[in-house]
Amino acid sequence: MSQVPPPGNHPQRVKLFLQDSLNDMGLDYVDLFLIHNPASVQTGPDGMTPLRDANNCLIPDTSATLEETWKALEDLVKEGKTKAIGLSNFSIEQVERIAKCATIKCANHQVGQFICLIVKNNDNHLFKYMELCKALFD
Repeated sequence: MSQVPPPGNHPQRVKLFLQDSLNDMGLDYVDLFLIHNPASVQTGPDGMTPLRDANNCLIPDTSATLEETWKALEDLVKEGKTKAIGLSNFSIEQVERIAKCATIKCANHQVGQFICLIVKNNDNHLFKYMELCKALFD
């Protein structure tokens, strides 16, 4: 498994980040490739180095949608670079957006413990989240 970090969350950069990961591991493909989180940041000319502002903060990149990035991941499946694709740390609404546009189903949605803490105090949100996950995988 490998994940694309925020600098790679762009349809023009996901393949670059996956190939870099494959090269590091000495592999031709991975079993699972995830979008690590829904944020995207601007990069320098190499397409990999995140850009920072005068306060040393990462600069958000809003030039592409999550749906466009997902479609680029689907292309990586078709090219044989990954067997499955998924998400990590997405909100319910973001997962729903991906589910609507996907021609290849999300194989995995990895969530951190902090998300469990957010939904812990609101069983309705947890229920809604679990129902969405069930719908994605059925």
